[in-house]
Amino acid sequence: MSEGIVDLSPEARRRRLVVLALGVAGVALSVVVLQSSFDAGDRRRALAALQTTPAPGPEGASLAEALRRLNGGVPPRCRAEVVSAARGLTRLTCDVAGPTPFVFTWDDLRRDGLRPADETTRRGLEQ
Repeated sequence: MSEGIVDLSPEARRRRLVVLALGVAGVALSVVVLQSSFDAGDRRRALAALQTTPAPGPEGASLAEALRRLNGGVPPRCRAEVVSAARGLTRLTCDVAGPTPFVFTWDDLRRDGLRPADETTRRGLEQ
């Protein structure tokens, strides 16, 4: 083969296609792993905000303490779900005694504490 001529044989094209496909798959896998790492951090920060966000009322208790009190002294079971990674929003749902869970929103961009996501949660905390 002379210089400057590209080998376009089926074998060479197949090799290039395989290399390209592996490269694309590697980039896609990296993006998925990186995003799941960011999501895990968002969930961890939302759960930690339970300890630092003050509950409504004059007692000065954290949301975690208020939820424990409403749950008969037992720490509630809470789970975090990333709602929007681009906007940094995480939903925190805490199961306490009663039929309705308490739902909060964590804004990871503003980091100004958990906010009740619905009126039921807001009223329940004011008891």
